[in-house]
Amino acid sequence: MLRSSLLPVTAALVLLGTALPTQAQEEFGTLVPRGPGVWAWIASGDNSSNGAVIAGEDAALIVDPGLTPARAEALINAAREASGKPVLWAVITHWHPDHSLGITCMGDDRPTLVSHPMARRRLAEQAARQARGVAQATGGAEGMDGCTVRLPDETVSDTRTIDLGGVQVEVFHPGLAHTEGDLLVWSPQLGALATGDLFMHEASPQAGEGSTLNWVEVLNDLVDRSPRAVVAGHFGPSEPVDLIRFRDYMASLTTQVSDGIESGASDEEVIAGLDMTAFSTFLQSPQYRATFSGNATAIIRELRNRPAERGVTAGFDRLAMLDVGLNPHQIAFSDDGATAFVSAAGSDKITLVDVADLSVSGSVAVSGTPLAAVPMPDGVSLAVTRFQGEEIAHYRLEDGAELGALATGGAPSLLTPIGDHRYLVSVERADRMWVFDANTFTLEKSYDVGDRPFPAAATSDGRLAFVPGYDDGTVTVIDLWNERVDATVEVGTTPSGGVVLPGDVEYAVAVRGEDRIAFINTASHQVVGSLSEGIGDSPFSV
Repeated sequence: MLRSSLLPVTAALVLLGTALPTQAQEEFGTLVPRGPGVWAWIASGDNSSNGAVIAGEDAALIVDPGLTPARAEALINAAREASGKPVLWAVITHWHPDHSLGITCMGDDRPTLVSHPMARRRLAEQAARQARGVAQATGGAEGMDGCTVRLPDETVSDTRTIDLGGVQVEVFHPGLAHTEGDLLVWSPQLGALATGDLFMHEASPQAGEGSTLNWVEVLNDLVDRSPRAVVAGHFGPSEPVDLIRFRDYMASLTTQVSDGIESGASDEEVIAGLDMTAFSTFLQSPQYRATFSGNATAIIRELRNRPAERGVTAGFDRLAMLDVGLNPHQIAFSDDGATAFVSAAGSDKITLVDVADLSVSGSVAVSGTPLAAVPMPDGVSLAVTRFQGEEIAHYRLEDGAELGALATGGAPSLLTPIGDHRYLVSVERADRMWVFDANTFTLEKSYDVGDRPFPAAATSDGRLAFVPGYDDGTVTVIDLWNERVDATVEVGTTPSGGVVLPGDVEYAVAVRGEDRIAFINTASHQVVGSLSEGIGDSPFSV
């Protein structure tokens, strides 16, 4: 965390300074030996993170080089001098600028930089703006003047082992914890662990960006590894017992909040009832919500928003069951939300549902197997994809009259909205995706995609489209703003339905032939994860 006076353009990311060890203090930090081949870099000042150094027989690796290029260079030089090895690798534990911005602004003369794909995405979105803020606050000192952002060279979404020569270092993603894109650095041989802000020395962390509940599970795992050397994200230097104490703090807070919620207490009552006496020495930084109450608030929000367990209705009741026709496919709503349009493909009709009354209010006969129907901007007509009719047809609601049609090629499927009455439509037998503008009832642009494309999904800003190719196992990534195909990503056997997840960071697609969900990072266009557990047989859509 950074003081807001230093970096006003971004969320607070670092806590305040701390006492340094007895070794002579350098301008930017002090390198403290923590065992053979392991050092902790304890940052000086109040605006940069701690770092770590791990060295083998051939090379050294650094972790979290800090806020500015000068600080990153200082750590690299200290690591090289202490280890006697070239510094070939740098890992950032997350995207916050006090950990990552310095080496991101270093240019080409730097070690190979490794991050999580989500951290790389956040840097792509935020780093230039952050760099301008730091340069302004520091008067361009410490190498910030004229920063040109260079993003991480490699990404790790699961686990990557780096060989330093006789010393293996595991770089791994623990799941949602401090942020969406955390990485931890662990050497089993040396018993060395660098945690970033997943562990703070005698201080409350900033919470709420990732998952406080999984955070506790991650800390349990780290404690079970019995590390001999631990480097915290801030403050210290630390001992393994400090990691245990921090784990106990997070576990105690989570348990107290959970118990309070289960007792029926309000959020205010839960926070007022906290007993943090055992952790009274922990540093509190209210300007960053890095306090007992701030952490509790993050836990409360996560617990109250947690999805229901399988089989739990979570307060939902079935209000009605309506006969809308055979094989209902897409449902769309009128602009005022008063009417739902249900495409009954097996009955060759569009069924109208009165949303207020939960009753069928009418229908429009549509031949050719209608899969999707959306209201036109005039409010009195519909655009309908006719799967067998190989076109998008235009129908008047009042009398069902067909007003026109656009030839799409074989088998247009569902309509994916991208804003302002514009839609994407995949055409299965033509291996093509069209952009359809309902304002003018025209097909704007088409793109070649994979074999037998299934319905597309788009980012919330309508910039990127993702189209699964059911027969060739690919997902085509299209930049709609620049009208080009950006990538063709291989995901596995028969990918079918997919969706861009909230936050626009990942596209998730059902890989039907392999009983799993695949995740594609929307920035790198790389497969960054897979989920099989609990999915079941032949998943069709997300």
